Amino acid sequence: MRFLGDRRQGHGSIRTRLTVVVVFSAVALMVMWVAVALPRLYDAIYLRKVSDAMQEIVPKAVRALGSVQAERAQSLAGSGAGAELASARNRTDQSLREVRDLVEPLVSDAPKAVRDRHLTFVRTFGELPAIRAQADTKAISRSELYAFYNKVADVSIAVFDSFARAVPDQRTALSGVEVISLFRAAELMSRESAVVSGAITTGALNQTDHAEFVRLSGAYRQQLELSTQNSSRDVRSAYQELLAGVDWTRLTTAEGTLISQGPWTVVAQRNRAEGQLAAAPVSDQEWRDVTGKVYSRLEQLGVRQFDDAARLADDESSSGLLAAIIGSAVALLVGVATIIAALRIMRATARRLTRLRYETLELAVEKLPPIVSRLRGGEQVDVSTELPVLDFGKDEIGQVARAFNAAHATAVEAAVQESQARAGVRNVFLGIAHRSQALVHRQLKILDKLEREQEDPQQLDDLFTLDHLATRARRNAENLIILGGQQPGRAWRKPVLLADILRGAVAETTQYKRIRLQGVPRVLLVGSAVADIMHLLAELLDNATSFSPPRSHVRLSGEHAAKGIVVEVEDNGLGMGDDERDHHNMVLADPPDFESMALKGDPRLGLFVVARLAARHGVKVELRSSSYGGTRAIVLIPAALLVEAEEEDTLETLPTAPAARTASPDAEYDDVLPYRVSLFNPMGEAADEPQPQGGYSAEYEDEHRTDHSTSHDTDFGSDDGTWYGEHAASTENLTGAPQFQPPGPEPRWPEEDMVEPEPPKPSVHPVHTPPGQINAAPTHAAQTSPRIPPVAAQNPGTSDRPALPRRRRQASLAPQLRETSPMRPEDHDPAGGRSPEEIRSIMSAFQQQSRRARDEDQ
Repeated sequence: MRFLGDRRQGHGSIRTRLTVVVVFSAVALMVMWVAVALPRLYDAIYLRKVSDAMQEIVPKAVRALGSVQAERAQSLAGSGAGAELASARNRTDQSLREVRDLVEPLVSDAPKAVRDRHLTFVRTFGELPAIRAQADTKAISRSELYAFYNKVADVSIAVFDSFARAVPDQRTALSGVEVISLFRAAELMSRESAVVSGAITTGALNQTDHAEFVRLSGAYRQQLELSTQNSSRDVRSAYQELLAGVDWTRLTTAEGTLISQGPWTVVAQRNRAEGQLAAAPVSDQEWRDVTGKVYSRLEQLGVRQFDDAARLADDESSSGLLAAIIGSAVALLVGVATIIAALRIMRATARRLTRLRYETLELAVEKLPPIVSRLRGGEQVDVSTELPVLDFGKDEIGQVARAFNAAHATAVEAAVQESQARAGVRNVFLGIAHRSQALVHRQLKILDKLEREQEDPQQLDDLFTLDHLATRARRNAENLIILGGQQPGRAWRKPVLLADILRGAVAETTQYKRIRLQGVPRVLLVGSAVADIMHLLAELLDNATSFSPPRSHVRLSGEHAAKGIVVEVEDNGLGMGDDERDHHNMVLADPPDFESMALKGDPRLGLFVVARLAARHGVKVELRSSSYGGTRAIVLIPAALLVEAEEEDTLETLPTAPAARTASPDAEYDDVLPYRVSLFNPMGEAADEPQPQGGYSAEYEDEHRTDHSTSHDTDFGSDDGTWYGEHAASTENLTGAPQFQPPGPEPRWPEEDMVEPEPPKPSVHPVHTPPGQINAAPTHAAQTSPRIPPVAAQNPGTSDRPALPRRRRQASLAPQLRETSPMRPEDHDPAGGRSPEEIRSIMSAFQQQSRRARDEDQ
């Protein structure tokens, strides 16, 4: 009873029900319909279609065959291009064209043999004009002309023979073959008539023509005997009447005379040799008359046989249609009964399957994804209460539901394990990145201390190289932090000039000396996005310099756009293919998960970091082909991240930090800076203090001066396209403007700019100095590219680091000797004179630039 109750609860076995429905429906419908109705229906329809078409085609085909035969006889008789021959040709073309047009609709549904023979007929019909032209010009022999017309008749008869043999009904097909046999016998008799007519007209019957005549005379008689044996009674009666008639007797007599005479030639002379006759054995008029009458009787035999075949085809097609209708009715009744039974059986099963599908999809699409997402996000989820269980009984449908439950549970368990694994890997990932970042930060502090204490230029060069590599390692560590889903340590609260951000990105680039900064608009970027935008641009600049020739330039520019600011990075490299560029643009537009990037095995994570940073702030980055052959990266910074430049009270500038590279022109690597380069405005000074000529305060110069600080920082770039990394021309040094300074490290920002307390306000606003006027008077408006300050009075008290020993002018003189005589106005030196260290720096810079120019010329 429990077993029966379980089966009743599970609604029986679904396997049995499906088996009954499928087997019963398939057997009842397919066997009854396919085996009984469809074949007979198809045969009946095709037979009726062929029969109706042939009743229309055969009369025209008979006329077409007669036209070909008439043209053949006249062509062999040598009538030339007379009006009678032209009329015969026109009748042949028209009749053959009508037959071809009527046959073509039947060919599409006919077997391959019929299509092949029809194609041969079309090709032969197409050759007819060329053969006629050759006959008119006597370019073809009588035997060749005779063979071609025979071929036209043969292929025409072959088409109808293939149709007759393709009829599905056997009796109809046999009757159709008899029709073709009778027409073929008439064609053979027509060929015999054409050979003799041509001989009578030309006055000679040579050995070849006589042999052909004898062969045809026996062939058509034999063909008639074979064809009439299986033909209808009417046809056999008509044939017997023909044999007993006068015309047949006359034809037999004429044929006997020509056969017994052998080859002959008509000559007019009296002395004739053997085979030479004064006239043909049979007159032309008599021959044409008797052969025409007999051919007409033979043609009527074929037509009578075709009429019998057509009646038989109609009868067979009608019976086939009737049988198909009856079979269809029976199959329909069985099918209806089967469908009714199947519907009643399947209705309950379909309802359960539909409910199972609905609940499974609801669970998989609506309920399971949020649970998996919460698990991946690290939340604690009670799966037993939030994940429903599918219950559909104990039959096969219930087993499927339990299988779905197991699959859902496995998916949730896998999501839990994946979430735990991700969290662990992310923690390890971020831990390694933070430790590396801390070590690099400590390393940079130590390098900064060593750089300040070292005076040897060669040692300083090596220290600056290490400093630059450490800065690069710090950015790599920040990449790891970004990929781990956290923010790097650097951050600004107040807006920063876009020009300073671009210079910061350039300073973090390995081969910064190859970068040209062009036309940067004066705009401010909100502090929360400064570090990420700078990091993003640094990655693009690194990519541009890495994949372009070492001696080429990389252009960095910015301009206003309707939706914000557009920054472009363009290189002269080899570029990339369209497929690769489209792939990278897809990554930049919609960055995938870091796990999917890792699974693809692509080690190039720079663009992925760019994509993550861009998505974080709504920045759009797109790669395009450059007109220089390389790649152009277009960065659209949205207007939401911009601040009006007039809000100078909220302006924050990046800290001054120089970049370095080896000063030797013969350096093995071209990836470090040649000189200390001033990139950003100083911080920590009052904004309203008077500025010295050039836009920098004396406190700033003392704060950033080392033992070699008697020279000043070179300008890193300007809006007019100055090449970053090139020192100011030596001619400027001789005029008292920018001065050489030993190499310095790459830019770093102090810790006080990146901690939570608000950073100090900038003390200096950049000033616009036109090119060639570095010592011009400052203006109040800030400029994106600060110029190099002239020598100013030292103020060591403003620096927060221990001052190095400095030479002080007249420090050891007696007070009386320190007084100077009044200077004449024309002797006034606004720059305050140059110290020996400054002169040494100027000469050193001049010597290095000269050596570099000579090396480049070589």
